[in-house]
Amino acid sequence: MRFPKSFAILSVVVLIALLATSCGPAVLPTDKPEEQGFILALPRITVSYAADGTPSLVGLKLEELAPIIQTYTGQDINAYVSLLRLDPFWVSWMTNTDVQHVEIQHGAGGILIFVNGKLMPHLAWSGESLANVVTAVGMFTGQSALTGMITPFLPFVRNTGIGVVLMFPKQEGAAEIPVRAPVAVAEMATAAAMETSMIQRAEVLFDDTGVPTLKGFDYSLDEMAQMAGLPGGAIGLPPMLVEQMKMMGIETLELRVRDDGIWIYVNGMEMPHIAWGADVLANTAAMYDQMNPNSPLTETLYFLLPAVGQANIDLIVHFPTA
Repeated sequence: MRFPKSFAILSVVVLIALLATSCGPAVLPTDKPEEQGFILALPRITVSYAADGTPSLVGLKLEELAPIIQTYTGQDINAYVSLLRLDPFWVSWMTNTDVQHVEIQHGAGGILIFVNGKLMPHLAWSGESLANVVTAVGMFTGQSALTGMITPFLPFVRNTGIGVVLMFPKQEGAAEIPVRAPVAVAEMATAAAMETSMIQRAEVLFDDTGVPTLKGFDYSLDEMAQMAGLPGGAIGLPPMLVEQMKMMGIETLELRVRDDGIWIYVNGMEMPHIAWGADVLANTAAMYDQMNPNSPLTETLYFLLPAVGQANIDLIVHFPTA
């Protein structure tokens, strides 16, 4: 029996909504929803994986949901369901290393990742940096019209909250690790300050031929490389790339490493950044150790990650102006 298309679509929407709302509480995109003119707080969805990598939602295997949707709408979603399947190897790895759940949460402050409820380094943004990245994409692609089409929808992106929890089979005899209570992204994105252990600043200026020079030095990096015995032209950029940067209006690119993450600026405009803090970096090292118990890199990471978090680094690249 084939139902009218409008009824079929409405039925599927209602079915998915009922399944989603039974997953968990709404995920607020901001800790101050009353100050926003628009808020969409969607429920946190839990996808559980069986040992063979088959995903299910609220106890219903997605492979069993696909024929229901096809019956109502005539649409075959098996290809999309197959994208959610995991190789049993990865599921087994998660189980054997006691990774019980991975959560991805989106909101006004960015996209956060939690493993067993512990926050990992993640993508963070502000309203300004989110708008800046759209502007930068328009500059790099030359699609300024596309930028104008995307910008009006940015408040929708920032003020929509949603979370997805991927659950994996638990080790036999292992204590259950509860999924953390949902907290607004902006609330979680703050990082504790760390003492600075290293300060480094470098400005690199490229000329029209792609030869770089460190600001404050009398010789180019290519000339200094030749003094060290390297062949001429070993250091630099293709002139065509420099010309493209000039045509796109890219004058400066800046990388900053701080105790709260890695920041990128294009022509002085702040982009979304990788956010961390001392506790987040400690979580990362500990989780790597847990998931790779015999890795020779473990001790290096325990040393290196806190050191990176305590660094204060600025690298600024200048390109010729048109």
